[in-house]
Amino acid sequence: MVVISGKWYVAPVELNGTILIPIFLFILFISIAKQLKNKNFSWKRSFLIIIFLIYFWVLLDVTLFPIPLFSQSSVPYKLGFGKQVFINLKLSVLQTYMLLQLIGNLILLVPLSFFVAIFKEKYERILPNIGLMFLSSLSIESLQLLLSYFYLGNRTFDVNDLLLNTLGSILGFVAFKLLNLMFKPEIEDVRIN
Repeated sequence: MVVISGKWYVAPVELNGTILIPIFLFILFISIAKQLKNKNFSWKRSFLIIIFLIYFWVLLDVTLFPIPLFSQSSVPYKLGFGKQVFINLKLSVLQTYMLLQLIGNLILLVPLSFFVAIFKEKYERILPNIGLMFLSSLSIESLQLLLSYFYLGNRTFDVNDLLLNTLGSILGFVAFKLLNLMFKPEIEDVRIN
């Protein structure tokens, strides 16, 4: 569904995140094949990659889907693109967020922050990690805006989401640091080169 000038339009077809499953299975297959080729297969690394891919699929499913598909002759396309653009740059809107919105946006990138620090040594430092999380959140918000512009979604570019996602990713970084204190050798074993 999309909203144009206060009127709702329902697409005859909506894509959901299940269309990404073959892509993620392919990535998993390539990852395992690469480990086997390099003779450094690790069950721990493979398990973490599987968990990461599941999380990443859920992340995309929650933030970018469903994607409504309209026919070229549909009313939204006849009205022209860009009639549905939602942008919120006011931080004051944050106080109107429901608790579920606050928590959801805070925890959205926690696993991503955690996993990138495990997989790549570069992201064990706070600035590169949080910088990547900011760029990840900015990319999600920008994609939501772009999809809305072309009637492929009805999401909002919201500066509050950007702020909450980035702040919440600090939790993932802290979780990594605590885990790293206890299991540094094991973490070194699962790095992706």
